[in-house]
Amino acid sequence: METQNINCPQCGAKMKFVPPGISKKGKPYRAFFSCSNCGYTFNAPGDISKMFANQKPETEQERIERLAKEKQERIQQLHNDKKENINWTSAMKEAVNLVANHPLFKDIPDEKNLWFKILTYRDMIYKEYIGLSNGIGIESDEESTIIEQEDNIT
Repeated sequence: METQNINCPQCGAKMKFVPPGISKKGKPYRAFFSCSNCGYTFNAPGDISKMFANQKPETEQERIERLAKEKQERIQQLHNDKKENINWTSAMKEAVNLVANHPLFKDIPDEKNLWFKILTYRDMIYKEYIGLSNGIGIESDEESTIIEQEDNIT
């Protein structure tokens, strides 16, 4: 059952609705809202709790299965975040190495142009890592425009 999104009164983050159920100790509890950001909780208003009054409380086995599924989803998200961060870090390292060691970039006039080139190449290398480029040695129209803009800056 869908409920209205509620923002946390303390930090403003989206709060999670927890339907009524039975605690680990076997005691029933009322529906409540919980903020995963700051930990703030409050009981759901009576009208929302009444919507769930006729529903069967979650059993311990269902709770374990739901938590296992949520854990797997969280682990997958963390793996995806890690992979993305590694790609960004590697792309930045490669871009700095390229700009620092290639003779084409030896006479860059100022720091602003230097950073522009590094960040432009970082973005292009990152796209290559995640497979968004058109292929090695083939520039997209956007990348070609960026390189032309770079040449006009220097």
